[in-house]
Amino acid sequence: MTDSLLPQELQYNRFGDYDSGEIALREFEGEPSSDRTKELRKQFWDAKIALDIEFPYYYTVKWKSKEIRGLPRPLRRALALRHAFSNLTSVIRPGELLVMQKTRFARGAAPQVQFSEKNIWSAASKEVDADDLGASFDRVTILGRHGGNVPEDVGNVISVGRKFGIRKEDLPVLTWLCEYWDGRSAEDSALELERRVFGSYYELDMKIFQTVLASAPSITTNPDGRVTLDYRLPLELGIQGMMDYCQSRIAEQSIGKLDSEAIEKRIFWHAEIEVLEGLKAWVKNYAKEAERLGQIEESLEQKTEYEEIADILYWVSENTPRNFREALQLVWIWHLAVHMELVISGLSPGRLGQTLYPYFREDRDKGKLDRDKALELLECMRIKFSEIEICGGGGLHGKLSGNAFNNISVGGLKPDGTSAENELEELIIESAMTMATPSPTITVIYDPKLSERFMLKAVECVKTGTGYPAWVNNRVAMEFLLSQHGSDGMSLEEARSWGVAGCIEIAPAGSAFCVACRGFYSLEKLVELVLWDGVDPRTNIRVLPPPSRMETWDDFWEVFKQYLTETLTVWNAAENLNWVSHKQNITGLVLSALTRNCLETGADLDAGGAAYNATWASPVVAAVNAANSLASVKKLVFEEHAISMNELKEALRANFGRKSAIETERYSVFEQVKTESAWDDMLAMCQDAPKFGNDDPYVDQIYKNIVEYYTSVVRNISNFFGKPMAPLMLSVSSHGPLGQACLATPDGRLAGVTLADASVSAHPGTDLKGPYALLNSALCFDHSAFVNTQLNMKIHPRAIEGVQGAKKLLELIEAYMANGGYHIQFNIVDSRMLKDAQDHPEHYRNLLVRVAGFTEYWVEIGKPIQDEIIARTEYEKAG
Repeated sequence: MTDSLLPQELQYNRFGDYDSGEIALREFEGEPSSDRTKELRKQFWDAKIALDIEFPYYYTVKWKSKEIRGLPRPLRRALALRHAFSNLTSVIRPGELLVMQKTRFARGAAPQVQFSEKNIWSAASKEVDADDLGASFDRVTILGRHGGNVPEDVGNVISVGRKFGIRKEDLPVLTWLCEYWDGRSAEDSALELERRVFGSYYELDMKIFQTVLASAPSITTNPDGRVTLDYRLPLELGIQGMMDYCQSRIAEQSIGKLDSEAIEKRIFWHAEIEVLEGLKAWVKNYAKEAERLGQIEESLEQKTEYEEIADILYWVSENTPRNFREALQLVWIWHLAVHMELVISGLSPGRLGQTLYPYFREDRDKGKLDRDKALELLECMRIKFSEIEICGGGGLHGKLSGNAFNNISVGGLKPDGTSAENELEELIIESAMTMATPSPTITVIYDPKLSERFMLKAVECVKTGTGYPAWVNNRVAMEFLLSQHGSDGMSLEEARSWGVAGCIEIAPAGSAFCVACRGFYSLEKLVELVLWDGVDPRTNIRVLPPPSRMETWDDFWEVFKQYLTETLTVWNAAENLNWVSHKQNITGLVLSALTRNCLETGADLDAGGAAYNATWASPVVAAVNAANSLASVKKLVFEEHAISMNELKEALRANFGRKSAIETERYSVFEQVKTESAWDDMLAMCQDAPKFGNDDPYVDQIYKNIVEYYTSVVRNISNFFGKPMAPLMLSVSSHGPLGQACLATPDGRLAGVTLADASVSAHPGTDLKGPYALLNSALCFDHSAFVNTQLNMKIHPRAIEGVQGAKKLLELIEAYMANGGYHIQFNIVDSRMLKDAQDHPEHYRNLLVRVAGFTEYWVEIGKPIQDEIIARTEYEKAG
């Protein structure tokens, strides 16, 4: 990478001291293309996030019924799912073109108590359950208080988890559900299994969560995700055709050769048939409701729309789609159905523009679909995706910030190696500009074969300030996939068809069981354990035995590696134990039907039915903070001897003479409150020590050593299927609570301050040498070894004004990609706007920001994350 590749007008400005006293607005402020979608957006903004007990109620009633109690678990679960889908209330709002939703409410979640009942009931009853694995993480989690969130009880509505609202009349049903699943849920089963068979490692695993070395485990409360879906079978066969396919596979079996494997396959196919019957009934019930509404509707226009909806739903409940709208409706039905059966985040439509393009092209060629109507349909789709909320076990809401991480990929290559861009993908980008909502997010799969026109269209969308599209490197992703899955038969053509799953994770196209496992592990907290000889200084819990020696930098580094190996190995080994509970209790049958190979081979995802089972990832957070802290210790304690280890620890306990962020409720390094001056010089030394993001080989090499050693540890741990785990660096919103669980750290970060987001983003305010230096630091290691890397940048709107500004931003992206960077994304915003939005949230209901790998409404994210986004380095024009 050379300076000439980067826009020279971009320079660092930490505080936003601009010539003008006015807040700079973004260049583009999109508006919905029709009155219809404007009204649907308003309804969404006005809605509060509600808990709906319908789905878990009907599921549980059937599950506990005597008639199916003795059946094999997959078939018992299938019958319970069929009963739940078949009995849901159908809700269709006037003006909708795409219909069907997760709950009876415009924004809602179902409390999935069969996964984990403890946190849900604790939150509803306001009593913390000590056995809940998320309890420790929840105590240091601060959620947003505005927008759709329900942070406290109001009238007849009870706040659950400081986020959801449930009506008092539904509380007895929730109580009954939690009481039934107490001791039966997947989490309870997993904990009991771990207690009995994990031996002495069980205690260490529990200490990992008690000290918040890692966030609450997601394996039993939010187990599935980070996958792209294969819509091929629903689109080519339809629901009835898929049922017929399963029946034909059963008929092919020889009755004289029903060994155990053949019987397992038969059970699976019968289970799929039951679930598909439930989906068919669910869709037809919505069709009947549309019919009913049409019969009582007085407006001729609305009556016609209800009749059209009824016709579409009746048709796609059994048949393949006849046009683009029906194909889009069918894709939505299946995507929603997976969200109904599982507590899943990161479920992504993948290359939706490639999947639906044949229907779009045919309708356009025949004059049945114009551009405006297609755009309106895509805007309606964005509203439907944003309605999805997730309610799972402990710690989940603090990690997700309310987002489900549905990601649409555009660009990239076709299997034959030509550019995959098309008119529908351009419209998907356009709809993200006109209907700016948190979901689905958009990601450009960057490849030099994409046209400049297409990429500048994506840059135009970036200028709206939503944080999407993000940009990922096709070459780096393909190198990862072929290395990861080549031995399992992945071809070059298949690698070209990949899509982004979840935030920014690399995923084969609808053919892999991809999981980001067990929450998020804090590398900065690990540094803290090394400093205190294996004891967590916040809770005084001894996690690991004290080291035998700590006299040199080499000793310190060896202890860091030892502690990392021990805790990460146990943490991930427990995953495999917990997955036994997942397999027995909550197999994803709808998800399996949308994963290539499962229906064909007669095996669900938990039985290894996916084509690829090696993309199980072990996510870590705060590698940048850890590198900065280790650089301070190495330089100040062991090389320059400017501070002794005891003096450093004393300063950290004293928080460098400042109040903690928990006390001040200021969660960035700026605007902290001093209580004494005795530690000022030491704080200055720590803050002046080398920091990642400045193209400084001293700290960049430490960062490289950390991530490469972490990778070596992970690669030596087997996943549930005996495949090596994969390295992943991702924070989502966990860098807020994980930061609140840390005391002051050797890099000069104060107690409770939010950690760095992402994986190669500098800690806010520490990258002082401009974007070129930041990108060079981010390129200090091989990105193709990881499921993802992540780089967030914040740019003032003036820096990329006009066509020339757009081209300069594209030039920066291309430079980073050309030199091996995997991912980059942008917040285009004046920091003063964000500060004003903190003070006056009522004026900023529609303000969207990029958090980590996702976009969320500013008013719905917690202050620790807000403060971190404000404090991120901001680049603007010189002078």
